[in-house]
Amino acid sequence: GRRRTRADLTTNAGPHSLCGTKWAKMFSIERATVEDVDRVKQVLSETWVATYADHLSRSTIKQVTTQWHDPRLLRSQIEKPGDYFAVARDDGTIIGLITVVVSNRDELHLSRLYVRPAYQGTGIGSRLLDAALASYPDATVIRLEVEQRNAKGHAYWRNRKFVDIGTKLEQIGTDEIAMITMERRLK
Repeated sequence: GRRRTRADLTTNAGPHSLCGTKWAKMFSIERATVEDVDRVKQVLSETWVATYADHLSRSTIKQVTTQWHDPRLLRSQIEKPGDYFAVARDDGTIIGLITVVVSNRDELHLSRLYVRPAYQGTGIGSRLLDAALASYPDATVIRLEVEQRNAKGHAYWRNRKFVDIGTKLEQIGTDEIAMITMERRLK
């Protein structure tokens, strides 16, 4: 079997305001399995629509959620040794996920971190990031890209000690978008 890490242990999410009610839930962060693929795709589709509907065309969102979130691709990412693909679960339901890939021996690339809209602002994203970073104790830097018009996402990463290091234009579907590259030094 796979070696368990601290990140696989149940984490107390603490009390938060969710949909107008106070809740104190336990959620777990664990490595995704191939059995999670359909639920992971559902979370990705839900969060992509919520995040990008205001500034990407419907056709681009549909293309991304069809191609980038294809179950075969997700399965291969989950099974890839050395990369970190984890989910946060609330009573068995996937409420967030993260994918981190090793780009060089000590450099990481955070390719995705998404939390279902109803759970955003509860600390789940930060816990997912912390769990991923704990899996790579020798890493010196982690980089990511955030869509320039995604002000909420950009602010989120700045609050987690990421700094802008550049921008580039990317063609995604029928949209040309500006991507901000950010990084956080770990050592």
